[in-house]
Amino acid sequence: MPDFSAVDIDGNPISPTTFRGKVVLLYLGFPEQLLNDVEPIYRKYHPKGFEVICVSIFSHSNEDKFRTRVRKENLLGQHIYDCHDWNGPLAQQFGTAFWRLRPAIVLIDKDGKIIMSRYEDVHSHEAWMAKLEELVATHLRL
Repeated sequence: MPDFSAVDIDGNPISPTTFRGKVVLLYLGFPEQLLNDVEPIYRKYHPKGFEVICVSIFSHSNEDKFRTRVRKENLLGQHIYDCHDWNGPLAQQFGTAFWRLRPAIVLIDKDGKIIMSRYEDVHSHEAWMAKLEELVATHLRL
């Protein structure tokens, strides 16, 4: 996993070392597009070491508006505001500025190694969610 550092909307530092020992779904994009689908997996595996970190790219004009929405909608996981366009520091580092409007998903194992990443759309959403749950459970060693 490439090294990075950021601060979530609650002021907590986030870097690969802060989630060592956990399986992490790092999502760069519009969090609302993913979180409803991932919620059952999150609820089931979060107590066992699964974390979701959402990096908001181009979803709000400022961090205060984003923070308000996250709290109002009780969005799961940790949230990082990465500027109001596709050129924020994390978007630049992860290369998502080139993909425009396509979310980037990176699944990271307990040792900080990338298990899976994708930028493209999936042909079968249900099959992809089943595969995600399988990978999470396998890498949590359940």
